[in-house]
Amino acid sequence: MRYLREVMIENFQSHQYTRLELSPELNVIVGPSDQGKSAIMRAIRWVLFNEPRGTDFIRVGTQEARVTLIWSDGSRVTRERSLRRNRYIIEKTGEEPVILEGFGQEVPVEVRQLSGVEPLQIDENTCLYLHLGQQLEGPFLLEGSGIGQLRAKAIGRLSGVHLLDAAQRSLVSDVNRLQQTERRLGEEKERLEEQLQSYSHLPDLLARLQETQIQASRLDEMEKDRTYLEQLITEWQDVEQRLATGRTYIEQISAGIDAKPLLVEAEKKAEEYQRVSLLQREWERLRQELAGQEKILQSTAKTGQLLSLWDQGINLQSQYQELHRVWEEWQRLQGALGRLEGELRPLSQVEEARALWSELQQKQERARLLEELLTHWQELVRQEQTLLAELKQQQEKIQSLVGEYVANLKKLGSCPTCLQPLPEAVMESIAAELSREKEVI
Repeated sequence: MRYLREVMIENFQSHQYTRLELSPELNVIVGPSDQGKSAIMRAIRWVLFNEPRGTDFIRVGTQEARVTLIWSDGSRVTRERSLRRNRYIIEKTGEEPVILEGFGQEVPVEVRQLSGVEPLQIDENTCLYLHLGQQLEGPFLLEGSGIGQLRAKAIGRLSGVHLLDAAQRSLVSDVNRLQQTERRLGEEKERLEEQLQSYSHLPDLLARLQETQIQASRLDEMEKDRTYLEQLITEWQDVEQRLATGRTYIEQISAGIDAKPLLVEAEKKAEEYQRVSLLQREWERLRQELAGQEKILQSTAKTGQLLSLWDQGINLQSQYQELHRVWEEWQRLQGALGRLEGELRPLSQVEEARALWSELQQKQERARLLEELLTHWQELVRQEQTLLAELKQQQEKIQSLVGEYVANLKKLGSCPTCLQPLPEAVMESIAAELSREKEVI
């Protein structure tokens, strides 16, 4: 089984150099208070989780902190941090070391893969470190509140129990929603039934309406029958009138039998009159047609001459229109030429004026560029003066703070982090180091 075999701590908080060899079983670290037991856990946490951040954990009077974790298979991870360097070094048996930099606040993937230790992301706002506890934490999963509850929740998520919880919550939510929908639909049904009570008479009205439609259809049929009967009555009255006329004519014929020859003669005269009338109408038609033909012949006697004159008139009109258009164009060109001559008279020196104008524009452009450069130079000078003044203020402030810190440190006589007594030489070294950093800044 692969396990963490060794921990080496250099210049981390109160540890100047500490080396711990761990067993694969239970390991217990025992010692008085403020002797660095919690710092060991912080050092391991720093390598595995990149916490704490910054440089406050670097041992006072030193420039760099280093922590190395070595596993039982010989692979190791080293974390180094100074004011100018922040990196991981991964070393495996038989392979070249891998240096990782520029990882920000995250732990590089290669380090997480080598250690097999990763924080557990519960949600977007909660992240748990199940592998390492913190100072003053109770036994695992036995805390009263806070982190213990989150760890229990995390283990439930890892085992899949959160899926059942989510399904139960979703089911309860769906049941509540359906019950609310059922109640709402029941209330809506009762309201609609109450509204339908006011329309309970509609079936009777519908039956009466259907009966009325049937009666209306019957009335339409009866109206058609009445119209047909009136037509039959009119035809019958006409027939009766014609029968009466026929009876009167028969009675007259029966009364005057000697009038038969007169009737025969009258029929002959009527036939002759019809024939003469027909001939007269035909003669009149032929006379009118003859008169029309004569008019046509008279009107076409000079057709050829008229056509020739018409063609000549069309040609003359086209020539006149073309000559008129040419004359109008000539008049327009004459007017335009006169206007151009009038405009060109005062422009005899236009080339000289144009050259002077071009030279003036070039000089104006050079003047504008020089003005822009002068403005930019003045702005740079002003910014430089402002920055120099700010830099001087910051240097004075840093010098004042360094003096106050050194004075307070000498007055206290011990390390503010681990509370260990500080010799005079160490204090002088700290003051000298801070002075060098101030000079670098």
